[in-house]
Amino acid sequence: MQRRLLVYEFDSHEEFREALLQIEAKGLTFRAYTPVPEDDIMKFRSKGTNLVIVYAVIGGFLGFITGFALQYYSNVYHFPINVGGRPLNSWPAFMIICFELTILFSALGIFASIFILNRYPRFDHSLFDLPDFNERRDRHFFLTTTEEVTLDKAIKRFNLTLH
Repeated sequence: MQRRLLVYEFDSHEEFREALLQIEAKGLTFRAYTPVPEDDIMKFRSKGTNLVIVYAVIGGFLGFITGFALQYYSNVYHFPINVGGRPLNSWPAFMIICFELTILFSALGIFASIFILNRYPRFDHSLFDLPDFNERRDRHFFLTTTEEVTLDKAIKRFNLTLH
């Protein structure tokens, strides 16, 4: 089943902001393409749970477990050496490496989440099939949605089929 994508083009920031307010009032999902970063879009998009934080916490937890498991295995099973009469599984000595791997895996989780949540790499998109999209995207504002909405200020409306 092919889904359709409705693309609206705007000349100015004010018209684009009015369209965002209309779409937000209806509760529709959208994607915005602007020539410069817009704070208005971030206000609309920042509702809900930030999944990057979830990926960071999961990565940090996996890093801690990995660091502890590697040290426990190497000190208790693989190469047991009794130093100073301490037990082989002396967990306070493991905490430095566990902390470092927590930070490393958390950063890797954030890095991976950016690619996963933004669906990168995206080599082709239906939006790039629009006539003159690449030439006009540096001075016009584009708004895409999958549901029909009436936006009077849009200078052009395109109906695309998603690949």
